[in-house]
Amino acid sequence: MTRRLARLTVALAAAAMTAASLVALSGPAAAYEAIWPASGSIAVTGHGYGHGHGLSQYGAQGASTRGATAAQILSFYYPGTAAGTMGAGPIRVHLSTSGGPVIVSSRTGLYMRDATTGALLALSTSYSHWRIGYSTSSGYLLQYLSASRWNNYRASPQPMGFTGPSTNRLWFTSSSTVDFTNVRSTAYRGELRLLRTGTSTFITVNLVDMDLYLRGVVPRESPSSWPAAALQAQAVAARSYSAYKRDHASAQPFDVYDTTQDQVYGGYSTYSDAASVGTFLEQPTTTSAVIATANQVRSYGGRPIFAQFSSSNGGFTSAGSQPYLRAAADPWERYSSNPYMTWTTSVTPSSLRSLAGLKTLSRIYVFRETTAGGHVTLVRFIGTDSANSTVTVDRTGDDLRRYFGWRSSYFGFVTTGATDGGPTGSWPLVGDQIFAYQGSARVINGVSDAQAGYRPYITAIQREAAVAQTGRYDWATVTAVARWQGLVGLPKTGITDATTWQPMTVR
Repeated sequence: MTRRLARLTVALAAAAMTAASLVALSGPAAAYEAIWPASGSIAVTGHGYGHGHGLSQYGAQGASTRGATAAQILSFYYPGTAAGTMGAGPIRVHLSTSGGPVIVSSRTGLYMRDATTGALLALSTSYSHWRIGYSTSSGYLLQYLSASRWNNYRASPQPMGFTGPSTNRLWFTSSSTVDFTNVRSTAYRGELRLLRTGTSTFITVNLVDMDLYLRGVVPRESPSSWPAAALQAQAVAARSYSAYKRDHASAQPFDVYDTTQDQVYGGYSTYSDAASVGTFLEQPTTTSAVIATANQVRSYGGRPIFAQFSSSNGGFTSAGSQPYLRAAADPWERYSSNPYMTWTTSVTPSSLRSLAGLKTLSRIYVFRETTAGGHVTLVRFIGTDSANSTVTVDRTGDDLRRYFGWRSSYFGFVTTGATDGGPTGSWPLVGDQIFAYQGSARVINGVSDAQAGYRPYITAIQREAAVAQTGRYDWATVTAVARWQGLVGLPKTGITDATTWQPMTVR
């Protein structure tokens, strides 16, 4: 969506900040809105779900329904990047549901691999389960289950992993388990390796070919029923992100997490217990998308990009840490089935005071990423501290998102009342409803109509409640609207019909 109303463009000028925790500001001018908090509850209207950087998954869906190709979708969400290919090699995935030991079902073709030398050891199918554990006295232990007990088979100071068959079924349980009747498990492609990360801490790492890994990622990140172009765009974004993380691997013994900390990875199939027939997690449509884009990435400077993506940007992408992660209006989400395009909640002035560490709160300024609006970069609180001194405190949009648990940093406040001679009534920060008085009647805007029509630079579109859109307005109303526009720094454009976009006649 494009929930925004053009506001006064101001520089983020330095101010005297006396609060203990202050956000340093720098960068270009940004759109802002000001509100005067009222008592009681303050309504909040937000848009999107997630950080809003890079590809919007719902935006990709909307774009594909309008005929956009995967390449067009990727070029839009990652401007300045080019199509490229990645280098060979597996990806190392941290499996968050397993911290060791690594227990797998016995299968024909199962091997233990020495993580240092790469040497393979064929394992017998005479036993139902094999396990890699650790002993402080013996190091890594390869064991088999027989007669309801675990028996040592080989010890090594080097890490080990299970590999061989197309998939291996990993059981999520403790080292004392010998009965797997009611234990859940997941089948993974590639190798399952136990790694010691501390005195008594272990992780399970899945080493798997990149495109086989993506077969378990894409259906977890995008519904498999979506159009092929959207799924292909997701596959390329996920591959680019993974390749970037692999290229920038730190000292940790893995490249990515299998959760939203990086991207969600489910594996091949999952089982609720030993007798379960299993639920396949890989889907034909998403597998086809991975195959159709094999080895393809988006590149910048000849290397895979940090291809961040989120569920929904709400109609406006948000700037990220890379030059190709820019803030811009997104025309595609309006065509999607996005349930998070608009969400509502509320806060109290007291909770805002607590966030800012203020005794009283008199005014709030909301700064956005562009002059047309978008995600909130900064919220500036004006009030008094415990010594009754007037202070200014800054918090980022993400600070508020995390503090209140909101879905995104694309939000605005709706409060009651205004000062400085402005119109009274509902006073929003995202342009959803702007009221002015015409005698005893309210003038209500058509900004939501403008937003639906994707006209981000409409400054003020207003019409009177319960009056036909071809109706006329008196001079008092026009004066009030122009006065409000002047207060917030807008051109005094008067009143525009929300349907025809033509200036309305004044009576």
